[in-house]
Parts: sequence; structure tokens; C-alpha cells
Amino acid sequence: MTRLTTNSQETTLGDLLSIGTSLYLIPFFQREYRWAPDKVNNLLQDILNVVDGLTDKHFLGAVIVHGRRANPTDPKVFEVIDGQQRLTTAFLFLAALVKFLAANKEYDEASRITQNYLQIGRDYKNSNLRIHYSRLDRSMISAVIEDMRSDEKLMSALKPYELNPLPSYGSNRGPVRNNYNRFKRFFNDELAQGGMDRVRQIYGVFLNNFTVVQIDVLDPTDGPKIFDSLNSKQEPMKISDLVRNEIFRKASDEIPEKIERLDEEVWQPFYASFENDGANHFEKFLFPYGLVFDPNLRKSDVFLNLRSQWNKVEDPSEIIKSMDKYKNPFLDTMFGRNESGFARDLATGFERLAKLGAPSSILPFTMNLGRAVLDGNLNDISAVAMLDVVESFLVRRAIAGYEPTGLHAVFKRLWSDLDGDFSSVAVSAIISAHKTVTWPDLDEVSRAIETRPLYGSAITPYLLREYDLHHGGDAHESIETIEHVLPQSPDAEWKQSYGEKFIGSDTDALPNLVPCTGKMNSSLGNQAYAVKKNRFAKDSKFKSTREFSDNFAVWNWESFRQRSKRMSDWASQRWPHNRISSKN
Repeated sequence: MTRLTTNSQETTLGDLLSIGTSLYLIPFFQREYRWAPDKVNNLLQDILNVVDGLTDKHFLGAVIVHGRRANPTDPKVFEVIDGQQRLTTAFLFLAALVKFLAANKEYDEASRITQNYLQIGRDYKNSNLRIHYSRLDRSMISAVIEDMRSDEKLMSALKPYELNPLPSYGSNRGPVRNNYNRFKRFFNDELAQGGMDRVRQIYGVFLNNFTVVQIDVLDPTDGPKIFDSLNSKQEPMKISDLVRNEIFRKASDEIPEKIERLDEEVWQPFYASFENDGANHFEKFLFPYGLVFDPNLRKSDVFLNLRSQWNKVEDPSEIIKSMDKYKNPFLDTMFGRNESGFARDLATGFERLAKLGAPSSILPFTMNLGRAVLDGNLNDISAVAMLDVVESFLVRRAIAGYEPTGLHAVFKRLWSDLDGDFSSVAVSAIISAHKTVTWPDLDEVSRAIETRPLYGSAITPYLLREYDLHHGGDAHESIETIEHVLPQSPDAEWKQSYGEKFIGSDTDALPNLVPCTGKMNSSLGNQAYAVKKNRFAKDSKFKSTREFSDNFAVWNWESFRQRSKRMSDWASQRWPHNRISSKN
């Protein structure tokens, strides 16, 4: 073999396609074969360049696969991550060659090529083809095989092993058939020019002088990373894509109608249920779902871990059902939709976490908690109390300005660390035991309320919404805009009336902020407080904003500090949970 690299995995196409009983499995939902005529023509010209001595070899690139473990009696299966287009083209080239040889009465030669490169010596999932195709290509591949099988003498030469494609699905016209027919015309043209010797020289070059590097990755999620380094940018393969492929791999030997029912009646409704505001969140579900079963799981190992769990599950619907059990608590934590149908207080607990924008690191804990309630292993009162502790911890940290760094270590195993002690005290104690994760006390929260520039912070709309509810306001879905009572760019009159030396520290702090509608916010601008006060009282839909005008006849640095004290006292009651000292 003439190599272009020193890589020991560089091999000829002939060797790649003739390795014993090895076969290549293209995922069921992989994109269809797309080679356009210009790419086929370029390939044929590359072959002729070698045949005619213009060059002596050609490198086709890398084929990235993931070798699956199999029973000793099963063929070696390589899942194709990248290389589907080149492998399919090679298959069609050789299939056209076999048909051409049979048409020219070269049955022994046609049979030898078929057995060496196109099939394995036994059926695997109802097919003995060396490449198992995705659903969108199966009918066209079947049409190619039917064209080959129409030659009875060829089929007789192949006995006892004939050509058995997978069950058909979809259209049988497209690039697969077009390129197969193009290759047949090519062989006939070359026969006319140089006879059978030239044809043998052509396919000998294709099998022996065209090389690829086969890269067998340990983790299929790493395949796109390798491809990206070797070639150009591509859409990264997601864990959700691999999960979907794994589910349908288990159904790959079923008739197309059954696979289609699984897709339409089970998979698609399940996948679509993760939709929210035009985005699908199934990908975000998989890591916390994996952590539910293994708190030490790394994100890079999610798919391999899940596939290991599913190895002995034969019915793909059961895999979907196992994930569906934890779907609703996931959605309730993310969006507060109460898909689980919890009672009011518990539904409110999940909704609050969604409203405050709780970090995704809490999901393994809340998914376990929600599932325990649904299974009858945890009562609502205890569950609500546990969520209240988590909310206090997160809100206090957000007010004080702590980033969510380190929370993954806390929450990935919080449920298992409880060891059956499902109580708010136990939750507090376990979180408190993580010394590297700060749990702000009331003094720190009060200082942050008065001095920290919370305008623009992700937690502030939630704080103002909860403060409005505390004053008896309606449960508005969200805070539309936030008004600075002391304007961000105060004029001379504001500076004099407020107290100029306090403006820099007070403007973006929480006591200077009120919820507002967008229309009112744009019309208030830098107007004097007397004007704003009148508008707050008459036009605001927020109860806390209306009461602001009742409570403060003027707005200056003294008023600011009065409101700061009120808001700090409210926060200490609304989120009362503290770190539990080890001395306790």
C-alpha cells in the first residue's frame, strides 16, 4: 500500500471494506446521502489520474467511528460519526462495478467483489450489507440492491449468501440511485475505451491506491471535535443526538412502519415536550438526568453512562419512559409550569426557583425531590420546606453578588447526601458543610441591599416582584421595566434635593428601584420627584410602586435609608434561613 501519512491507521479502501465481519452502522436519523454530480465527477477524475500515471495515490481523509462492544458471536459494529458520504460513495461505486461485471458475464469476479466488500457472511439485524444505512437512504439503497438482484446468475453465484438490505423507508429516488447509475455509465465508457483490463485497473486503483485514516473514538461525543480539527467547522454533535440515535438503533431491525410509529407517537411528542418559548431544552435535561443516578458523573461521560444503563433494555419505548419520569420536575424547575401537577404550595416553590433564575446546578436535587413526591416517598410539607431552604440560600447569594461557582459540587449529590433524611434542617446542614461556598448572613444581605448596585442584576426583577406581592400586589408574570426614582443622570435640581454626595452610591441600589411599565418608564425620565410621585400613585399597576408614593413625601438620601431598612427587614423574613454553624 502507498501511504501518505505515517499513521498506522491509514488504510486502503479495499482493506477498510474487507475486514472480516465488520460493518458500519449509520445512525437511523443521520442526514441523507448528498454527493452532487460535481463531487462524483471529481472522484472519477482522481481515479483516472492515478490510472493514467499523473499521480500514484489519493487520500480521501478521515473516517471517524465509534466501535461498539458486541457479543462474541456478533459482527464488529462501527457507528459512523463522520464519513457517511465517502463510505456510501465507495459502496455505490463497487455495487455499480458488480452490476457491470455481471452484465459482462464476469460472474465469479462480481461474486468475489460482492463478498469481499459489500456484504458480510451473515445477517445482522436482518441485513448482510456491510453498511447499514439511515432511514432516508434505505429505499434508494434497496433499489440499488434490487437492480443487482435482477441478475439471476449473479445471485446464484452469491449463494448461500445473497444481498439482504434493511427494510425500505421513504423515496427510492435521489443521489444514491443517480450516482449508482452514473458509476455504471462510467464503467461502460471505460470498457469502450480500454476493454476489461482498463476496468480492472480502475477498480484496482480505487481499492488499493485510495486511502483513508479510520479513527475509532472512545467517546462518540469527541468525534466532532476531531473532525473540526481535521477539516472545517461543522455543527457539533450533541448528547441529545447520540441519545436519539441510541434509541432508534434498538429498533433498526424493525419494519419501517413500526419505526415510524415509534418516532411519531413516542419520540417526537416526548422531545417536543421540552419546548419553551421556541427553544428545545432536551439537551439541558440530559446532564442532570445522568446525575440523578450517578452524582459523580462528568458531563463528558453522560452518553456513555446512559448507554451503559440502557444496554439490557431491548424496547426503546422503555428508555423514553425512564427519562419521562424525571421530565416534569425538570421543566417545573426551569420554567415553573407545574407540569407535575403538584399541589399549590409545592408548585409555588418550584415556580419561585424558575422566576429567580436558579442555576441549572440545582436540577439533580429538584428532579429527585419532585420524583420522590410523585412516587409518594416524600410529603408536600417537607418538600416545600426543603425548597424554601434552597431558595433562601440562592437568593441571599444573588443579593450579595456571589457567582454560582461551586454550586455544582453542592447540589449534584445533595439528594444522596441526605440519605433519607428529607428535612429542611438536613438540607441546611449539608449545604452549610461546604465551607468553600458562602451562605451570606443577614448583615451581609442588608449591606448589599443598601450599597450594592443591583440594577441590572438578574435577581432584581424577582426581588421587586416578591416585594410587590408582599404589599398585596397582583402576581404579575414578570417585571416589565425598572424605574430609577433618583434618575441615572440627575439634573442640578435633583442633585440639590437628594444630596449630591450620595448619588453615586444610591442610584443603582435596590431601595431606589421600583417596578414599572415600559410606557410609564419612558415618560418619567428626569422629572422631579413631585411629578413621579403623582404618576406612581395614579397610574402604576404595581402595588409597591403606588405605596412608595404614599410612604415618601420627598425622595432624598434619608428616605433612601428608611426604605433600605424596610427592605432589609422584609428580606430577612422572606428568606430567613441561615448557614448552620458546626457548633450547632
